Amino acid sequence: MGGCSETVAPTQMWDTYDLSVVLYSDKNPIFWRIYFMRAVKKSLFKDLFLTVILVSFVFVGAACSASTASNDGNTNHEHEEGQANNHGHDDEGDGQYDQGTTTIGGEEAKIDHHGNPVFDEEERVYEQYIQDGVSVEFTIENFLGVGGRGGELAPRIVEGQHAVLQFNLTDAESGAPLNGYRPAVWLDLVKGELNEDICKAQVQGYLGGTLDSRPMIDLNSYFILSMNKDNTISVIDPMVDVAGMTNLFAIILLQGTPQDWAITEDHLQLFVTMPELNKVAIVDLDGFQVVANVEVEGHPNRVSIQPDGRYAWVEIDSEKRRESGVAVIDVANRSLVDQIPTGKGEHSIAFSPDSRYAYVANKDDGTLTIIDTDSLDKVKNLDVGKQPVSVAVSAASGMVYVADQAEGVISVVDDDRLEISAQLPAERGLTKVDISPDGKWGFAISQGAETIFLIDTQNDLVTHAMQVRGGPDQISFTDSAAYIRSSTSAAVFMIPFDEIDPLGDVSLLTIPVGVMPPNSSEATSLAKAILPIPGGDAVLIANPADDKIYFYVEGAQSPAGGYQGHTLVPRAVQVVDRSLKERSPGVYTGGIRIPQSGDFSVAFLLDDPDVLHCFTFSAKPNQDSANAENAKNLLLEFLNENQPKAGETFKLKLKLSDEETGEPVSEVEDLVVLARVLAGNWNQRLAAIHVGEGMYEVELTFPNPGMYNLFFSVPSLGISFDLLPQRTLQVGK
Repeated sequence: MGGCSETVAPTQMWDTYDLSVVLYSDKNPIFWRIYFMRAVKKSLFKDLFLTVILVSFVFVGAACSASTASNDGNTNHEHEEGQANNHGHDDEGDGQYDQGTTTIGGEEAKIDHHGNPVFDEEERVYEQYIQDGVSVEFTIENFLGVGGRGGELAPRIVEGQHAVLQFNLTDAESGAPLNGYRPAVWLDLVKGELNEDICKAQVQGYLGGTLDSRPMIDLNSYFILSMNKDNTISVIDPMVDVAGMTNLFAIILLQGTPQDWAITEDHLQLFVTMPELNKVAIVDLDGFQVVANVEVEGHPNRVSIQPDGRYAWVEIDSEKRRESGVAVIDVANRSLVDQIPTGKGEHSIAFSPDSRYAYVANKDDGTLTIIDTDSLDKVKNLDVGKQPVSVAVSAASGMVYVADQAEGVISVVDDDRLEISAQLPAERGLTKVDISPDGKWGFAISQGAETIFLIDTQNDLVTHAMQVRGGPDQISFTDSAAYIRSSTSAAVFMIPFDEIDPLGDVSLLTIPVGVMPPNSSEATSLAKAILPIPGGDAVLIANPADDKIYFYVEGAQSPAGGYQGHTLVPRAVQVVDRSLKERSPGVYTGGIRIPQSGDFSVAFLLDDPDVLHCFTFSAKPNQDSANAENAKNLLLEFLNENQPKAGETFKLKLKLSDEETGEPVSEVEDLVVLARVLAGNWNQRLAAIHVGEGMYEVELTFPNPGMYNLFFSVPSLGISFDLLPQRTLQVGK
């Protein structure tokens, strides 16, 4: 903060008053909070209020004087070319933060008035490295907001907790930020000696993609999420390539079958609708597990997150008019804020670029409801045809486009006047309208008429109507092209933006994808089946009929390969991006969960100019990780040799032992076995019985032939289903 300031904030509730005075400066915050928590006369409160203000001004002068004095004697550090300098860079405390103690990482630490730990200077991780005229400043800090401490940063790095890495890239001479780069970063445990040659060898191994050179954390990668036919989401690690080896990294268990999902901008949370249960699941994408299930009135279908990330909006279908509309969920608090009735029928939702308005199309009412996202009040209802089925907003102009299925007209709503400014004729049977990322082109599709319409959004004109075969039903975008999925043929249509001539021809490319058309599978969803990967030069295409997620590189004649072999039955695809983001010019950050305690190497690579260096930091043990340690030391063995058959009782035989000593573990009384069919909703949860010397048995009956997953937990040891290895069984006839 610059300079000194004073905040005086009185609030009144009936005759109870709360007066807060906060004084702070750049270096030495001073905090007083004065409460009047009983009824007093307004005249007396006024006198007290004026007295506090006068006293506050006296302390402001003292705080500013202290701040000026503490700024004297700053030291500048200079670094030689190609050398790193490790040092702390935080200001020294003066004791005024001390408001008690807490336990962090198994050690006692002081806390300030916000409840945030105050650590010693040497706790800070900071290193600067200069090479080839580039200065790289590295920091890593514990993100305490995940633990409920206000979202602030603190220096101590603890296993199992979230941390934020930051790289500040500047010109070594001028100090100007270096923006627009894509640095590569890998994290791994330090194994023995670490020097420049070893660092280079490690990076070469990472770039080579060999299995024996994989880092513990790859901040240049992404995970693929597959929305499956049953009530699971598969997490796939692409690993080395798409043609051969892939890794089913995790399975996310939901209470019901998913229908649609939306991911937050930071890729840390996923909101998943489950219509049959009237619930929305919230998934932590760091640990890949459900952390909340929010109940709503009615059936939740589509879900979207407004651009500023404050609220997730869920479209609610219900026969009851008072329920049919939207539910609003607070993203940060993971709680239902409000449920707003908007009209009958199915709904579609879009947002103004500044998140000021939410636009909700009501199919059976023929209206567009405009909602103020701050007050959550309905601003206006516009008549936009007989059956508005889809709404989209141009990120460039803010203009709103609403497709009417019955009349085949696209209404254009002015975002300033909130009135219809134009109506664009297309064709009856419209099912979807969407706008390109740059806002220049609109795309509308009619599945029944097998037609794609192009809209010039600058002039609000339908410029092209292209006949296609295969019933187009979904639209997705990369930065350079539009992709339209065909539901009745194994093909995807692609339209490159730079090959659109407003007055001439348009290049419509047909990409053969797979063997079977998507609609030949019973597995369908509202979520998108085509999604770009980070970097935007390739897309993932989910085809449930082929039980495969295809990988297509732009410009190729056909997909380069795909992900298969886990009986996914993928209905939709999503991507969790783990790469660094440029949050401000020259400042690149990324969030991780510290996997374990120990000394870590952070390999950093930048091309043109060439910079390669391995930074280091240490993570302290976490007493809360005892549960994970229990699971790590527990060896679970499967003793069955026979194959189970559908409809027959199958006695599953297990053995628990200590992995280090080999001794049987016999004291467990709550070894829980969860059996779940891969393609369906059947599941069974039973407790295994100890039969002696670490041997356990449980009787299962599988209803039908097919593939089943087995998950295991031990609640008494704090071991959840995601901590022990799963087992896949083939059940015969």
